[in-house]
Amino acid sequence: MKITGTDQDSCRLLIPEPRIGSTYRIVFMLEDKKLVRYVVDVDQYLAPGGLKVGASADEVLKAYAGHVEAMPHKYVEGAQYLVVTPPQGGDKRLLFETDAQGKVTAWRIGLMPQVMYVEGCS
Repeated sequence: MKITGTDQDSCRLLIPEPRIGSTYRIVFMLEDKKLVRYVVDVDQYLAPGGLKVGASADEVLKAYAGHVEAMPHKYVEGAQYLVVTPPQGGDKRLLFETDAQGKVTAWRIGLMPQVMYVEGCS
């Protein structure tokens, strides 16, 4: 397990080893020693609701109809973040990241604002 940060950092990423190619598979984010989000970038894990990496943006919009907000991707032209808010509200979110063709490349789930961080702990 690779761990980023130091004992003094309030935010750390835990990355299981070995990595497979350019993927991380799953990354856990801890803040103040509490799990605040995890990220999945392979198709072997299902997100709540049954979707996984490789699904289409249309499938996300259909599966979570009425609870999805689309936002432009910070770095990839034409790509999006599809942010799912639970019907009961609260501070938890499920976020699907798509490429410019509308395919899910990763998903993450966690607490606000950490689930919205694009670059790890920030």
